[in-house]
Amino acid sequence: MHSARHKERARIFRKVGMNIMKEKNILHNEDGSVLIISLVVLSLLLIIGVSATTTSNIENLVTRNVENYTEAFYLAEAAAMENAQRLENKAVSDLSDPEKFDQWLTKSDSVPSFDPTSGTYWTDTYSDESINPAARFLALSEPVIGSLGMGQSNIHPYTICGLSEKNNSRVIVQVGYRRAF
Repeated sequence: MHSARHKERARIFRKVGMNIMKEKNILHNEDGSVLIISLVVLSLLLIIGVSATTTSNIENLVTRNVENYTEAFYLAEAAAMENAQRLENKAVSDLSDPEKFDQWLTKSDSVPSFDPTSGTYWTDTYSDESINPAARFLALSEPVIGSLGMGQSNIHPYTICGLSEKNNSRVIVQVGYRRAF
């Protein structure tokens, strides 16, 4: 009887042991783990690729905006310098008489508060095709500062502005200019 009992216990132990071993084998079974790891790695690579593409697109937009602003700045500066040269080349008699002012030259008395950022001062009449159709300029004649001495010329200050609106960039360059006459 002892041996039958012992055989029965051994058989149950082997059966339980096999089930335990089967469970351990299932836990240690690595079939399909390469597939899961490769999916995780591919997902990470996809996220990195999308992030790099988005960053690259943003950098391109920033670079394009800087280029547009720089081009608009140089056009506005060229318009202001062209305006300064026109003032320099103007005859003194034309600068002394407001009735002889060109459209781009305005006397400060006629403008209560000059704001170059306001659109009221910028019209197509202040443009010059030789500079660029996107660039415009104007000048504001300010009150005389004073003379250089007894019987000498007076100093006439001007505010000169150049404007460029190109590729969604709007730049205004404002410079001071003085001429003695």
